[in-house]
Amino acid sequence: MVVCMPRMQVYLPDALYREVKERGLPASELLQAAVVAELRRQELAARTNTSLSCSPRWVSRPKLRSHAPTRSLDVSKSGQSRPRQADADSRLGRGQPTRQA
Repeated sequence: MVVCMPRMQVYLPDALYREVKERGLPASELLQAAVVAELRRQELAARTNTSLSCSPRWVSRPKLRSHAPTRSLDVSKSGQSRPRQADADSRLGRGQPTRQA
């Protein structure tokens, strides 16, 4: 059985072309997989944006951060962790007293 597919010409930088040829990689299959992955990524991103825009106003959109905020933990002798008192104080607005000039 012969499968006919449309052809597409793709340009690669010289270094990338050489790597593909030297390693004997199946360029067509790799490019097909990359296109399928990108289309799927865009589809999921569009769905996420749509679902976020339909969310109730009280639901905040997630913010992209490189690192999630962390907090210090004390580990008691029982092995259970609990937030440090200083962290709890700062969250409750009871941080270090400020000097009055």
